[in-house]
Amino acid sequence: MLVVGLALVATGLLVVGIAERTADGRLGPNRWAGIRTRATRSSPEAWRAAHDEAHRLTVLGGRLMALAGIAPVFIGLVAAGGEPDRAISWWGSSCLAIITASVALVLVASLNGHRAAADVQRERST
Repeated sequence: MLVVGLALVATGLLVVGIAERTADGRLGPNRWAGIRTRATRSSPEAWRAAHDEAHRLTVLGGRLMALAGIAPVFIGLVAAGGEPDRAISWWGSSCLAIITASVALVLVASLNGHRAAADVQRERST
């Protein structure tokens, strides 16, 4: 549980860090991080528009992912009433629920960002 929890915290903090840097322009178009679609990579303006649009939900999703590494431990301990088997079950269930919500937020943010970039791309072509 500890290794999984630390991995989730690290992943969440990484997502937040990337979201902050792409939204404020410190991290421009690249091959590794950010929303990388044809529309977002069409221009620096499209890249920036996408990440500005996606910023809030992506940061929320990253923070939720980091929380997924911490909160399930407490949820499992409290809900299980001291029974180890129940604690693991509660830990796994709550971890899965929080991760699912986090990934959903990041996916919605990415879709919104792609749409913003596509709008910029359309404006540039007209």
